[in-house]
Amino acid sequence: MRDVLAELLSIWRAGDTAGLATVVRTLRSAPRPRVRRWWWRPTVR
Repeated sequence: MRDVLAELLSIWRAGDTAGLATVVRTLRSAPRPRVRRWWWRPTVR
């Protein structure tokens, strides 16, 4: 956040609109690929 704070302050002081959002926690943020196990076999009926 500190690396963009100076730029944001200069934007706000100029009277323009700027925003800053931070992510504090994610829950299952990225889908994980399904891995087929070597023992996995499709059910045949």
